[in-house]
Amino acid sequence: MMNNNHKNKTSKNYRRRKKKVNAMKYLVPAIGVMVLFSLIIVIMYTFGSKFKTKFVEEVMPNVSVETKNIEGELPAEVTFIDAAREIFTFRVEKRANMTNFDKEKFKLVNNRMTYTDSSKYKYKSGIDISEFQGNIDWNRVKADGIDFAIIRIGYRGYSEGVLSLDSRFKENIAGAKAAGIDVGVYIFSQAISKKEAREEAQFVIDNLAGEELQYPVFYDPETIYWDEARTDDLSRKILTNCTLEFCKCIEEAGYKAGLYANLNWQAFKLNMYELKDTMMWYADYIEKPQTPYAFKMWQYASDGKVDGIKGDVDMDIELFDVRGAED
Repeated sequence: MMNNNHKNKTSKNYRRRKKKVNAMKYLVPAIGVMVLFSLIIVIMYTFGSKFKTKFVEEVMPNVSVETKNIEGELPAEVTFIDAAREIFTFRVEKRANMTNFDKEKFKLVNNRMTYTDSSKYKYKSGIDISEFQGNIDWNRVKADGIDFAIIRIGYRGYSEGVLSLDSRFKENIAGAKAAGIDVGVYIFSQAISKKEAREEAQFVIDNLAGEELQYPVFYDPETIYWDEARTDDLSRKILTNCTLEFCKCIEEAGYKAGLYANLNWQAFKLNMYELKDTMMWYADYIEKPQTPYAFKMWQYASDGKVDGIKGDVDMDIELFDVRGAED
């Protein structure tokens, strides 16, 4: 006859075994789901970039976005590809100035961007450079059809925030001018406040020391994709205010001011309506400009080739309205 102690132990063992069986009943499918999920991730990692490239190259060129100003209806949203080949959609700020350029009129000829409707717009070819281009033969650059150069005057570090002069700025501005190339300058900004934006503007003014420019002083705020940066968590309002403060200080010193920005910044980092009176130098490495917003200059490539410069160089086009109005 089974005593009570043995019976109780047996009952407890049964209950334990039953719990284990019930647990396994749920655990096995869960493991299966995890294995399947891991397999999907591996497949996506292996083939995802190929699919994205195929989508970008085959589908995106067929995406048509109207960006007319007065002549037609504006799109509510724009879908675009950024420099990292990621695809984004954003709502258009319709109170901002819209471009009047016909994007189909932009055409690469011998790897230089042109605008084919000369009845409306003329254009000039340019480059933007820094110390990273090394020693430049500016006479050869001029002979290769370059009309203007935007030269980096300095930069603010993205971690410590220290302002530094571009080591070849003085050499480059003197060389370009001597070769008959019109010049402007830009500063790589990592300002986190209006105070720092003013510091950057004063840094530019001090180092120009009265130097005559044919092109604006451009404010160049950028995202640091490969590392954490002091500007990462700044709001759209702060970034816009920094831009406005910098441009105001530059103009008070007697220079023209402008903003360098890609579509990611226009879409998600800046209030474009508040910047509608700021000259825009737009950056987009693609055959047709994707922005719906007005711009005067377009940096269309980062891997250009120009005689007199070793290696790659950023390429730009500036457009002029032959009817007297600017875009």
